Amino acid sequence: MVLCTPLISQNTARDLTYFFPHISSNQITIANCGIKPIFSPAKEEEINQFRQKYNVKKPYLLLVGERIGLNGYKNAIYLFRTLSKLVDRQQFTVFCVGGKPELEPELAALAKDIKTFVAPLTDEELKAAYSAAIAYVCPSKYEGFGLPILEAMACGCPVITGRNSSLNEVG
Repeated sequence: MVLCTPLISQNTARDLTYFFPHISSNQITIANCGIKPIFSPAKEEEINQFRQKYNVKKPYLLLVGERIGLNGYKNAIYLFRTLSKLVDRQQFTVFCVGGKPELEPELAALAKDIKTFVAPLTDEELKAAYSAAIAYVCPSKYEGFGLPILEAMACGCPVITGRNSSLNEVG
């Protein structure tokens, strides 16, 4: 008999039984992740402080976490390729939270005319960033769960993501 620990999504459970067919689905328990209570819509004052501290004047799209990932699975290049094709690329800003402290060269090459911020944020600042963003963009090719989707939604931020892996399930 194989005992399994709780998994974080139905998608992860499907992956487990696909790769290890000897594990029965009735041996699997799903224990979805939760988020910190701080993630809720920010007050206007918090948003204004965030915008002022980071000098964010234009509407922005938010990316959270690694932007490239192993073999490019985080897929942020998809967002930058899409934005680079816009006629007026300067109408949007991209605010990147987490990941490497500088924009990766392959993304920077596509972001020549796109104002881009890269900054580590506290949870309080991230709450304000979600609350003020046009949308949180999660172009990832695969996620076991995807906490930033829940954080964004809890802050009232629209989410743009795919229907692959657990992303649709979390949304």
